[in-house]
Amino acid sequence: HVRYTDRKAPLRAVSHALDALRSRIPSAAVFLSTDSRQVEDLFRRRYAGLVTSAKWHSKSGRPLHMDEDRPDAAESAVEALVDLCLLASCDFLVLDTGSAFARLAALLANAPSNRIRDVRPLNALPHAARELLWRACVTVKWAPRRLR
Repeated sequence: HVRYTDRKAPLRAVSHALDALRSRIPSAAVFLSTDSRQVEDLFRRRYAGLVTSAKWHSKSGRPLHMDEDRPDAAESAVEALVDLCLLASCDFLVLDTGSAFARLAALLANAPSNRIRDVRPLNALPHAARELLWRACVTVKWAPRRLR
């Protein structure tokens, strides 16, 4: 996950982590979830066969969920949930936990923690926040088994 509208994920660190992963597993596909058309274009040039989900991108550079020009707020929410589910199903995650979306993807991930690479480890989700999210999931009876 690369957030790059209002908050800028460290692209060099993300690319370095992806390059290291692909040097170990050359056949690994790269799924990119981003809020930036620029980042998507950059990654398409860098990583052959890049996988993305179809979504609307803001022309103003504003976060997708905050741009009044988005054609349909409900559709944007569905697009975000699709990306979140796809991220959570990846075998490896490279993300910046400065983004709440990335933190949630890491919490929901099927991948073991040694396959989740946080390019900004000092911003790791505090235990109290993780516990709060878990309780919210339990409240709606949706907590993944591995978090219980």
